[in-house]
Amino acid sequence: MAPRKSLNIIFIAGIFLMFSGVVGGALMYREMRAQRVLHEAVHLFRFDPSTSSPWMTATLPVYQDGPHAVMLALSGPDDTPAQYHGAIVVTVEDPGGVTILNARVSSFGEGIVVPGRVWWFPLDTLVVKTISPGDWRMQVRLLSGDPKFAGSPGELVILPPGQGEFTPYLQNNAYKLYGAGLCIVMGFLVVVFGGRKSVQGKNI
Repeated sequence: MAPRKSLNIIFIAGIFLMFSGVVGGALMYREMRAQRVLHEAVHLFRFDPSTSSPWMTATLPVYQDGPHAVMLALSGPDDTPAQYHGAIVVTVEDPGGVTILNARVSSFGEGIVVPGRVWWFPLDTLVVKTISPGDWRMQVRLLSGDPKFAGSPGELVILPPGQGEFTPYLQNNAYKLYGAGLCIVMGFLVVVFGGRKSVQGKNI
């Protein structure tokens, strides 16, 4: 009886490990997805940066208060540092129709180079003081473009607060997902091992 009892304990331990791994992994995955929604960069308004454009309108997802960096992202014509000689207007209205950002930028410094031969040019900072229910409306218009960027797509990028901390967060919590997966594998092996021992004990 004692060997069978110990095998039952091993079997229960394996089930517990598997259950803990599944539940823990699911909770961590849900938390990581929520943090991704809060901190992931928002890409809007794909356009031709080499020429002027009419007004473009889109709904801006806003999930947290604080400063949001508004960036112009352009694909560089080559591998050399790029400067953009155009003019752009960006406006943002809160759900109540109040304009909280009205920026006109016609002077761009040297862009910030990111992987993929993309240059980010800071435009302004959108400061969200209160999260209001409803749609936040963003409008963009290119008053003039830069022919040097003909054929290179451009877009507006919104970086929410803490966006720079999101990648380290993912890297740190990825190990917890690995741990949950390890618990599932170990639990499965324990259950299989315990089941085989139980069968062998019955055949003796």
